[in-house]
Amino acid sequence: MRRKDRIQPGQLANLLLCTFLLGGLLAACSGKTETGSSGNANPAGSSTSGGKPQSGDFDEPYKLTIMLDNFTAENPPAESDAMTFLRETTKTDIDITWVPRTSYTEKLNATIASNTMPKVVVSLDIKTPAIINAIRSGVFWEIGPYLEDYPRLAAMSPVLKNNVLVDGKLYAIPRHLDLASNGFVYRSDWVKDLGMQPPATLEDVYELAKAMVHNDPDGNGKPDTYGLIEHNDPEGFDQVVLLLGGPYKWLVENDAFVPYFETPEYREALDFYKRLYDEKLVNQDFAAINKEQRSELIENGKGGMMFAYAYQITERLPIIRKTVPDADMEMGNLAGPKGERLMPSLGYTGLYLIPKSSVKTEAELKRVLQFFEDLADPRVQTFMQWGLEDVHYKMENGKPVKIDEARYQTEINILRRLKPHTMSEAPDGVNSPDVDKVLTYFKEKEDKVVGDPSLAYISDTYAERGTELTKIIEDARIKYIMGMIDENGWNDAVAEWHKKGGDKIVQEYSDQLK
Repeated sequence: MRRKDRIQPGQLANLLLCTFLLGGLLAACSGKTETGSSGNANPAGSSTSGGKPQSGDFDEPYKLTIMLDNFTAENPPAESDAMTFLRETTKTDIDITWVPRTSYTEKLNATIASNTMPKVVVSLDIKTPAIINAIRSGVFWEIGPYLEDYPRLAAMSPVLKNNVLVDGKLYAIPRHLDLASNGFVYRSDWVKDLGMQPPATLEDVYELAKAMVHNDPDGNGKPDTYGLIEHNDPEGFDQVVLLLGGPYKWLVENDAFVPYFETPEYREALDFYKRLYDEKLVNQDFAAINKEQRSELIENGKGGMMFAYAYQITERLPIIRKTVPDADMEMGNLAGPKGERLMPSLGYTGLYLIPKSSVKTEAELKRVLQFFEDLADPRVQTFMQWGLEDVHYKMENGKPVKIDEARYQTEINILRRLKPHTMSEAPDGVNSPDVDKVLTYFKEKEDKVVGDPSLAYISDTYAERGTELTKIIEDARIKYIMGMIDENGWNDAVAEWHKKGGDKIVQEYSDQLK
């Protein structure tokens, strides 16, 4: 079973330290809390009501250290109008340590092992071996029993909550991501200029990819465009499996779990991607680039389609329009033999965990939870979407318009990494047309999502060997698509997966199901 942001096998040794740190962590839980100095209250007109005030034992602003992942080349400024607003509105002296997303999981694992943690850390996945082991070792606070005092944080969908539980308990605050957030994004202006119709099937995607490669969709007279753009963890692959009628991650059949890579639909998906690769309809360097580089190719007009998070429209389209003012993008409505089926998100794009070694008392835990409750205030969420009025955006004809795109990206877009699982999208309830397009998609497609049946369970074997086993299948998938192995090579990889622990994972999930 594949999950994102897994640790590498060489890092697993560090995780063993967590067990030996447990005694020290439990002893530290009786220490005194850290407080900040007195400061300003909320700015005039602000409101962060909701939840019971938990700051009585702490001077304001409360000093809060956070480690967050950064997907941009540079860190945002520590001091800005945006940071001032956030600090004053939450009565919190926020000190953020930014870590490049590409190395974030490795840094987090090392931080856990060294027991030198800030008061809040983000984990990109709650079910990695490192995080499961740390939770079971008592490294992080269980927050579920406290959420009744924080109504915004407690307003978590049952599906999302199920996805983030560990051993039936809640330890983390999810960072917002719509369940129906994945889909198919394409340059609708290219489709129109090519005289074609919006794609409705995988065969349409293939034909459109051919046209985008051979028929000069950007009109520059050069054969310099691809159809589909992918990256080293092909984001569309699981979506293609679903469209072909297959399961998502696991098939439950006859009271037993079957890995989805052993289904006929998975093999069809392999052949579909190999067809695109052999005919040079997908970027030939996909195995060597990451997700952000994939998106940059779209921004630079090098490709016209990608399977991606729907908000790629709102994030990439403004950049494309700097050079192509009439550019447009749409979400596809692809269907297969079983109709329209969408790959789900986990409902989160990272989770906030609170270490006991740095937040040592229940009173301080409640103060940290109040910070996230305040972040979930609609006014703060609006700020995270658009920034400050007359600084980052202005209202024109009832619509928000960004004043300085570069400043917005530097000061505001990166702060969206702080979003909890509730979200408000626009000032005064007014969205830009592109945001409306995406939000409509989320609402309309939620019932098309196909879930991962394994998320309700935890396999101890997967926790121990998941990284190694996942890599076997993912490496073989890339090699098959690129023609480096044939069907026999693929079958050998599947057999290796079973031999090295896959059979135990299947058994553990199946036993829990029964």
